[in-house]
Amino acid sequence: MKDPAKPLGKRFTLNYVEKGERQPDGKKARRRISALVSHVAFGDQTPRGTYEALERALTRELGENVSNLERFFANCTIHDVLDAITIVSRNLVGNANVYFIREVNRILNEEHLTYKVDAEGGVHPFVDPEFSRTSAATVAALSAARYATVLEHFENAVELLGGANSKSKAAIREVFLALETLFKLVAPGAPNKLASREIESFRTFALAQIGADAVAKNVTSKMIAALTDWVDGAHFYRHGQKEEEPIEPPFHLAVLVVSQGGAFLRWMASLDKPGIA
Repeated sequence: MKDPAKPLGKRFTLNYVEKGERQPDGKKARRRISALVSHVAFGDQTPRGTYEALERALTRELGENVSNLERFFANCTIHDVLDAITIVSRNLVGNANVYFIREVNRILNEEHLTYKVDAEGGVHPFVDPEFSRTSAATVAALSAARYATVLEHFENAVELLGGANSKSKAAIREVFLALETLFKLVAPGAPNKLASREIESFRTFALAQIGADAVAKNVTSKMIAALTDWVDGAHFYRHGQKEEEPIEPPFHLAVLVVSQGGAFLRWMASLDKPGIA
């Protein structure tokens, strides 16, 4: 008897097997990508000799002797796997490349890995769909040239959370630097740091943007208090810890901190009034 809550026609493992957290690597994903490359290389619409051309391109670009694609994908580093996806994409044309990118993304998603391929074949860190959407919104809010340094720090934070070697502590430090840099640009009086006292001084400026809306002012005041708490929390990972071995924050805690930091970045950018000192 079918489960009405599950989609029809999907493989059993996709419907019922819990994947857990996304992983930076996976043997099954490697085998599936290898099989996909072979399938595309020998496809009806692919020129003769494509398989051999791909082996030569991978050897040339990666500096590895790629004489057998199956063996290569099974034994190389995960970074070479990800680079290989882009190299293969560049050497395919038309529908073959569109199909290849779509199928690689399906494999990465089904095998629950921490990557996603863009329309040009580039591979990027991927935490989850919601994190990607909110991160993209933050990047869009920081598109002005004035925010170039802020954007660099935020994009570093996002990149550090995904991929083969996620670094949660470094991600928190980068998103803090992004917010501190933007705070120095937006807050009147050119404060030299982002801390509780400076945020309290910022409150008057932020509330003045609201106008006469008493409810919005109350909510804004609460959000400024939340910003203070966010800053105080991030400081625990910005400073050295009394431990002999490095301690990384739990991954999902880092995702929370970076996500909230991104929301504060979008809000603070909306308050920016260049030229006001």
